Amino acid sequence: MKIVYPNDYSSATIQDLIHNAESDVVFIGDPRTSVQPGPRMFDRMADVVRESGAGWVYADAVDHARIGYQIGSIRDNFDFGPVLGISVQAAKEAGIDGDWRWGGLYDLRLRISEKRPIVRIPEPLYHAGRTQAGAGELTQFDYVDPRNRDYQIEMERIATGHLKRIGAWLEPRFAKVPLT
Repeated sequence: MKIVYPNDYSSATIQDLIHNAESDVVFIGDPRTSVQPGPRMFDRMADVVRESGAGWVYADAVDHARIGYQIGSIRDNFDFGPVLGISVQAAKEAGIDGDWRWGGLYDLRLRISEKRPIVRIPEPLYHAGRTQAGAGELTQFDYVDPRNRDYQIEMERIATGHLKRIGAWLEPRFAKVPLT
């Protein structure tokens, strides 16, 4: 087993990773991070996928615990850490839809969460270190930067699609505001 590092998170790239997976679990890594797998990382993450029926697993790093994923979480920047274990079967069942430029992995995560659990393994299974400075990362208020508008619109469309599929979307209602 190995970690694959995609060039981007578009639908096409994620679809290729799933369809060309060499095992029943694909491990996707963050290319901005150097990961040194612990001796049990691959087996442990794959075992949790198989034994729990999870569609998506993530684990703690040495010296960096992650927070638990909550049902209903739709943040597009949730910190799963630099390594994900994704069930190939769950990904195929969920479907990789759309022609997303940036949000293919986000869309897949939401689709998987509709049918399968997302599981945090509270064990340090790898060492991780940054390989790139965070210059290209979004900061807290970058979503309002006009340069990120297309990205933000895409993420909102993915989230809206998810909310509609699970019956949680509320159609906006607008009323005139009295001027007096």
